[in-house]
Amino acid sequence: MSVHTEVPLKVNCWVDAGIAPLVEALNEFEDVWTLDSCERDRSDDGQGAYVMFAYRGANAEGFASALRNRIPRSAHLEVDRQPGENEPLLILSCPSDHVDLTAGAVSSARRTR
Repeated sequence: MSVHTEVPLKVNCWVDAGIAPLVEALNEFEDVWTLDSCERDRSDDGQGAYVMFAYRGANAEGFASALRNRIPRSAHLEVDRQPGENEPLLILSCPSDHVDLTAGAVSSARRTR
């Protein structure tokens, strides 16, 4: 039986138009894998838009800390570490009308790494 090595590939996917800039900005990072997103509108639950992603690099907490230092005050980054999982899930949320601002901050964080 032969063993095949797997390699990660980023693929195109459909996302809500209002959250697309933030998904694109996060996917500029080689070690980020977006898993879920929604642009939500303010009337939903007050939490606004979000992107759930995994960071597959060596230091997820360090990555999250660096990102927190760049995103606007209106945005929130949560690190969710599940028992038995190697990589935490991260959830970046912001008001729907701050997606472009947050995406710009995320992109600038990548350029300074």
